[in-house]
Amino acid sequence: GGASREDFFPDAADFPEESLEDAVGKIPGAVLIDLTADDYDGFQGLTRAVDANGETMGLLIQVAKNGYHGPVPVEVAFDLSGQIIGLIVDASEETFGVGQPVGEKEYTDQFVGRPADDSFEDVDIISDATISSNSVIRSVKLASKIFNDLMTGRIEEPGEQASELQILFPDAQE
Repeated sequence: GGASREDFFPDAADFPEESLEDAVGKIPGAVLIDLTADDYDGFQGLTRAVDANGETMGLLIQVAKNGYHGPVPVEVAFDLSGQIIGLIVDASEETFGVGQPVGEKEYTDQFVGRPADDSFEDVDIISDATISSNSVIRSVKLASKIFNDLMTGRIEEPGEQASELQILFPDAQE
C-alpha cells in the first residue's frame, strides 16, 4: 500500500492547514517566493509537519506533472536539511498495472535519502511506464527546486540576506 505523512514524520503532532505565507513564516530560514511563476508550474501546495511545540520538523510539497492520463499528484517529504524522506504518489489515474507501479514503495524508495539538489539522473525508469516514471521524476525535481528556492531565497535583493558576520568575513564557511 501507499505511504502516509505519518510514516515520514512519526513524531509530528500536526500537519496544519494554513496559507503559504503563514507556513513559510514558520519555516526556519525560509523566504516567501512566487510559486505562481511559470518556473513552478505544477506546484499544488505546501504543508508543514510540526511537533508538539508547534515547531516545523519538515515540509511536504505537493506537485503534479502530467503523466500518461493527466497530472500525477506527488507529495514529497523533506526534512529541514533538504533531504528527501519520502514520496506519496497517487498513480491511481495511470494505466492499471503499467503506470501505477510508480506509486509503489519499490519505485519511490529510489528518491529517499537524496538531497534536494540531486540531479535524479540515475533514478530507474519503469520500462513499461516511461511516461509515468518521468512524470514522477519531474515532480520530485520541481518539489526539490521549490524547497531549495524557499530555503535559499534565491530571488532576494543582493545582500539583503547577508548577516553582519558574512559581510565582515565573506569567504568564511559556516
